[in-house]
Amino acid sequence: MKSINELSYFIKEAFISFFRAGLMSFTAITTITISLAIFGFILIFSMNLKEFAKVLESQIDVTVYLRNDYNNETLEEMKKFLKSKDNIQQFIFVSKNDALEKLKKELGEEDFLITALDNNPLPDSIELKIKNSISVHGIIKELKKNFNIIDDVFYGQEIVEKVNKFTQVLRLIGTVLVVLLGIASMFIVSNTIKLTVYARRDEIEIMKLVGATNTFIRMPLIFEGVIQGLIGGLAATIIIGFSYPQIVDNMKDILPFIPFVTDLPELFKLYSKLVFSGVFLGIIGSLISVRKFLDV
Repeated sequence: MKSINELSYFIKEAFISFFRAGLMSFTAITTITISLAIFGFILIFSMNLKEFAKVLESQIDVTVYLRNDYNNETLEEMKKFLKSKDNIQQFIFVSKNDALEKLKKELGEEDFLITALDNNPLPDSIELKIKNSISVHGIIKELKKNFNIIDDVFYGQEIVEKVNKFTQVLRLIGTVLVVLLGIASMFIVSNTIKLTVYARRDEIEIMKLVGATNTFIRMPLIFEGVIQGLIGGLAATIIIGFSYPQIVDNMKDILPFIPFVTDLPELFKLYSKLVFSGVFLGIIGSLISVRKFLDV
């Protein structure tokens, strides 16, 4: 019962201090809201980029051209090697005759350019579908190292590299932004709590004189930070929850070929992260402040 009464007292005092701070509480909540809204949009953009990257990766084909003098034994060894690789979705052996027929179909009415040739200039090849674009370089390096029957390898190298670089840059920029905004949020929460402590310095001194522990004095102040962070997190969630579907609807008209993340469980995970991040910022900000007032 005592612990319930204490918890009730802490929450009550936290709300009193929260409303008493007025403008500073509003400033802290606004900063947390802006920080988490930006953080949330960065996460959503990253999620959508990941989905788009999956589409690109599924379209990345690697063609391994074989030497004319290759032997079937080495070819079978290479096929076994490809089967053992988890990152290879599938592979198909394409004979030079099949490749020629495919080229004729692609040329259409201009296939006379091929039929005029005395010999088939195309080599036998193996077409690979890779699950993850990041693994392309490693697979090609292994193939060239282990099998001397490979003449050349062709794949969308520029697309792969641009997708990977863009993803890495986005994550780096997002991390820097979130860290800076998080520090700003914690700083404002900390200053808000400091003002509360300063306004209640006489009351706190009396509480210390009558035997109140540091924990008893600190808890309402920590709860005040939690309230600020919780409201900021919820506000950021509401902003994203209302604006993101509108953005998706507009973007689908412009870019219908891009798959946008609309899965509710995934979005709820994101919203939960924002709320917990807000509470975390509030707690850390208040702890930074109240730890300096142990000996008031």
